Amino acid sequence: MKLILVPTDMSETAAHALRFASAMAQRLDAHLLVLYSDTFMPPFDFGAAAAFTIRREELIDSAREQLELHVEQNVNPSVPYDARVLAQSPIDAILEQACDTGADLIVMGTHGRAGIRRLIIGSVTEAVIRLATVPVIAVNAFSGESPSIDKIVVPVTFDSPSLEALRYAGALAGGASLLLYRGIEGTKVPNAINEVIAIEDWIPRDLRGRASMKIVNTPMTAEEIAEYAKVNGAGLIAAGVPSSPHLIENLLHVSPCPVLTLNERTVRLTVPDRKLPLTAVAVS
Repeated sequence: MKLILVPTDMSETAAHALRFASAMAQRLDAHLLVLYSDTFMPPFDFGAAAAFTIRREELIDSAREQLELHVEQNVNPSVPYDARVLAQSPIDAILEQACDTGADLIVMGTHGRAGIRRLIIGSVTEAVIRLATVPVIAVNAFSGESPSIDKIVVPVTFDSPSLEALRYAGALAGGASLLLYRGIEGTKVPNAINEVIAIEDWIPRDLRGRASMKIVNTPMTAEEIAEYAKVNGAGLIAAGVPSSPHLIENLLHVSPCPVLTLNERTVRLTVPDRKLPLTAVAVS
């Protein structure tokens, strides 16, 4: 883990996510890239192109000053960082910076500033989760700021993103217990037995000793997954996208801990050869 990209709108929710990213970077000896992006289009008519250009430059300069203060207040002094302001739409800026800088991970809040100036609003985070080419950790207001992860809940959907979320989480927190959660239709015992067999076969061999499972006879809901994580004191939920987009969107808002997501684009680009294991970076 070398570089963590942290988009921010400088709201309190975004600051909360930045403090989490700072603590993670400190543990992993990683570098932070803190990004603020805005089109800087004034909400009123200046009447002249020259006046608009001057005003836009003033907005950008002001944003740089605010971002530096925001980072100084929320990033541990021992963590190296770059702070960057871009005059671009937030989603495009986040996705492009993740690719151009070779970021290993994106950490961002689930909502933030409302109104004309906003970044970490639910739709932006959800769009990044769907489109990013690297894993994303979403941090909501219920999440702690310390990335101490000894238990990870993994909703099981048997698709590639779900499997890679399990693998990545297992590598990110080496030694953490993996709590697999599976919701199924029906109540017949043979169905449950078949599910147990299928899950055991699905779990990567190198992770089986760390994994346990819970099977419920109803479809998974965000609330049930969040409650399971809370009861077990999990420090992270790792989920694949987009096996159930609405489930993920709801989970971002109700989870008691950060939510790690991997989508199909990330899987295709980062693990073209499944024989190559992910490198463990151990968050304890």
